[in-house]
Amino acid sequence: MDLRRTEGAAVGLFLGLLCPASLFVAFWWGAACLGLAGIIALPERLVAGAAFFGLGLGLVLDLLFQRRWVRGFYAARMLLVVAAYLFWSVAAMGLLMGLPVGAMFVGILFGVYMSRRQYHASPSASGVTVTARGVALLTALVVGLMSLPIGLLALRESDVVGFVGEHLGTRAATLQGSTGVLLVGCLCLLLMGTQYCCSLVAVRLAARRSSSTS
Repeated sequence: MDLRRTEGAAVGLFLGLLCPASLFVAFWWGAACLGLAGIIALPERLVAGAAFFGLGLGLVLDLLFQRRWVRGFYAARMLLVVAAYLFWSVAAMGLLMGLPVGAMFVGILFGVYMSRRQYHASPSASGVTVTARGVALLTALVVGLMSLPIGLLALRESDVVGFVGEHLGTRAATLQGSTGVLLVGCLCLLLMGTQYCCSLVAVRLAARRSSSTS
């Protein structure tokens, strides 16, 4: 698949960063999880070593396959694309200590990619409409499903509950009951609605941009 020079350079830069960063996080968290689960006793220096090994491996893979990846960027297997989106949604949520902002940004990027992918496959308005709704729904569900358990776990943290209760003018004990669960559910629905709208707009704006430059 031929890409315009500017877009090809942007895709190359994106993939050049994505592969090393993905393997860095994967090896880092993988080694840390093995240590925390007690499967393998790993000191911190070995966890750090695993992370940098993943970074180095990613750079080597870039050197070997980046040109091929750029050519097939919009024809990648859908399973791989969704897996990358889910991985970085979880990673963004974890790296930002449970804040959904990073995962929502990843969802917007996913929407832009899917719009461009649809354009290269079949530049029709009906195809973009279906893609926009599907992507918006998927990203909204992902953000909501990740935010819900984090919000429920936050209700067990006295500092968090005290902070929220102080600003809402209610007692901490009240928030640790059904009222807190209801509040978390409402906030998750609000996040899902926001993500849905953002992803929908991202897909449509990218589609409009594609049509104007074609």
